Amino acid sequence: MAATSLWPVVVGGLLTMCGVAVSGGVTIALNRVQARDEQKKRRAEKFEQLVNAVYEFDLWLDIKEDVLARLEKIKLEVSPFAKLEAISAVHFPQFLPKIEELHQATLPYINWMTEAGIKRANGDFTMHEGLKELYGNYAQKRRELLDQLKQYAVDHFRLTDAHAALGG
Repeated sequence: MAATSLWPVVVGGLLTMCGVAVSGGVTIALNRVQARDEQKKRRAEKFEQLVNAVYEFDLWLDIKEDVLARLEKIKLEVSPFAKLEAISAVHFPQFLPKIEELHQATLPYINWMTEAGIKRANGDFTMHEGLKELYGNYAQKRRELLDQLKQYAVDHFRLTDAHAALGG
């Protein structure tokens, strides 16, 4: 009987075990990369929703002015401001101070809308008094928030994505 060596079997077994370990490690690494990419994609989507909510709020405020100050018969939907705050609170809390500043600038502007509507309903069409200052303050706070969002986009996303998200 010929002497047989177990070395080929041992080496083959070790190579198989190494192959399994390497392929398992590669699979784990790929899964981590894929999960990280999905997380980045979701964060980018939430950021886009946040930016959109700023513009939705601005449009809503324009419609609210038409309804309150100009007494137009337009259906006014629920304010998207809660959406703006919610997305920021959950995903981007660093923007909450600027969002609160925007909210605080909005309140006197909405108050003006109400007073202007009362004047208009009573036949007084001198309702533009104070509008420039109040709207200007709101517009400034909106611009500051959008500038902060744009800077975040430039810092955390591809530059082309940031410009697309902010309309620039």
